[in-house]
Amino acid sequence: MTKAALPAALLLALPAAAQDLTDAADFDLGEIVFSAEAEPVEIGRTGASVTVVTPEELRDAPQTRVDSYLATLPGVAIRSNGPIGTQSALTIRGVPQQNIAVRIDGIDVSDPSGPQIAFDFGSLTTTDIARIEVLRGAQSARFGSEAVGGVVDLTTRRARVDGLTQDLLAEYGTDDTVRLSYGMSYGGTGYEANLTASYLATDGFSAADENDGNDEDDGFEGGRLSFSGRYDLSEAATLAVAGFVAGSHAEYDESAGGQVFDGTPDEEIETDQRGLRAALELQALGWEHTFAVSRFEIDRTLTGTNDFGPFDFDYDGVRTVYGWSALRPVGPGDLTLGFEHTDEGYEDSFGGDEDTDIDAVFAEYGAALGPDLDVSLALRRDEHSRFDGFTSGRLAGAYRLTPATTLRASLSNGFRAPSPYELFGAFVGNPDLEPEESVSAEIGVEHDFGPGSVRATIFRTEVDNLIDYDNQSTFAYVQRDGTVSRDGVELEADVAFANGAVLSGNYTYIDGGGDALLLSSGFTAGFPKHSLGARLDMPVGERARLGLTALHQNGRPDVGDFTTFGASASYELFPGVEGFVRIENLTDVEYQTIRGYGTSDRAVFAGLRAAF
Repeated sequence: MTKAALPAALLLALPAAAQDLTDAADFDLGEIVFSAEAEPVEIGRTGASVTVVTPEELRDAPQTRVDSYLATLPGVAIRSNGPIGTQSALTIRGVPQQNIAVRIDGIDVSDPSGPQIAFDFGSLTTTDIARIEVLRGAQSARFGSEAVGGVVDLTTRRARVDGLTQDLLAEYGTDDTVRLSYGMSYGGTGYEANLTASYLATDGFSAADENDGNDEDDGFEGGRLSFSGRYDLSEAATLAVAGFVAGSHAEYDESAGGQVFDGTPDEEIETDQRGLRAALELQALGWEHTFAVSRFEIDRTLTGTNDFGPFDFDYDGVRTVYGWSALRPVGPGDLTLGFEHTDEGYEDSFGGDEDTDIDAVFAEYGAALGPDLDVSLALRRDEHSRFDGFTSGRLAGAYRLTPATTLRASLSNGFRAPSPYELFGAFVGNPDLEPEESVSAEIGVEHDFGPGSVRATIFRTEVDNLIDYDNQSTFAYVQRDGTVSRDGVELEADVAFANGAVLSGNYTYIDGGGDALLLSSGFTAGFPKHSLGARLDMPVGERARLGLTALHQNGRPDVGDFTTFGASASYELFPGVEGFVRIENLTDVEYQTIRGYGTSDRAVFAGLRAAF
């Protein structure tokens, strides 16, 4: 059996194994998702491909970096420049980071000051994240620019019961890593308030792979404060706020000519981020209105020494979004209308000081066209201050062939607006750039077999009008003729056993193609052709839990194949207090996700957490 066939066979064998389960725990197929459509919808009633990660799954996982956890999900892979604090980027279905939209509590957190507008996952941990939704495929009709490959929607702590609840965590482990956090929620009828403060410090390991003779550790220290709240002003009006403040100091290694090395030991990056969103939800004139404003700011300072001597580069980005949307029942479904205005800008040490703005109008209609068919249609028009507008749309549907089998399909297009740096960057900018454009299509089927389910999805994304940096002749950003494509299949399976254990697995195959001649676009970066992720969570007696994860990837063009494992165990010492151990890279595998950059050896962490 080939490597490609083995993961698929393992997943397809799960339903057969589950046939012997007679008293298995109920398996929840009615999860509510918030990112797939304009209003919350049951996951079984949307045609979009979305994966939901719950607070319990995050708490019990061996991984604490968000990117490392996401890499175990279907369609997702990461490219990391070393330890926590160094740059880390996602691909979804082979589509690179600048084409993926990222939201935290509804705030667009992609960096406007970077060469491309993208979110760096390198310093984000799961400590203050309570829920993750990964929406795959082009979603510009819902989220505008950057949502070509998909959307990662993260939610921080929320009150789950009335009254005051508090959580404490203290952890110590490999590389003198210390992780601390305190969380508080206070909720009741018509109100809630939430706060999480977290801190992490580590000596780290060499960003340039130690197996290449690099032995300078690259450390990290960072803190984050997240908060949110809701208050019912009346029966018809609710005020909601959410925000965060984060700061970090990280060390990284030099790269030149395709080589990564320790070099001078003074390469450092200081990052400060601030985000805030306020919304008024109001019922008036038969509509449910939401008026919202959000702001995101990021300041980055890179210092070190290069061939020209010491350097000190500053990059500042800011984004302000004003929006209104309104929803009301129309016929057999719900109609949503909205408007959004976005101001986006950056400044840097090279004289860059430019901004852009986008005005968008959108509409979405979702309806149950009979007992077995749900359909949604979304349309959006974005008008950019620097080029002509773009119209995006998405048609998605879910049809229940039988009570246990659902057919899903989606057809959508998307775009990525050129970043302020690509348009106006000193010496490299090109003000004539137009947006990248994409078309995505997928069809899938899901079958519920009682204690679990299996899913299969075939997908394709094609992108043209690509923006590329010409590092051979013009040394500026240019538009390329031709297309790139990503075709593939995702297989997923979940089984819940009678003793409360849950086993899940996924396999993704991606093939890249196209005729665009690119030099340095994100689409030239390697992605795994085959990915297999698996997770087991199980109780051991009445007071202990055990978690295991596995990740196998092969077919990256620039690095070798690898398989890694993680493990976690927890034990309730007293009511509300438990000790835990987690192990990353359990078998101490040597591997890379970007050529030349190292990954962690086996790392062991132990700690206590309390809830009261």
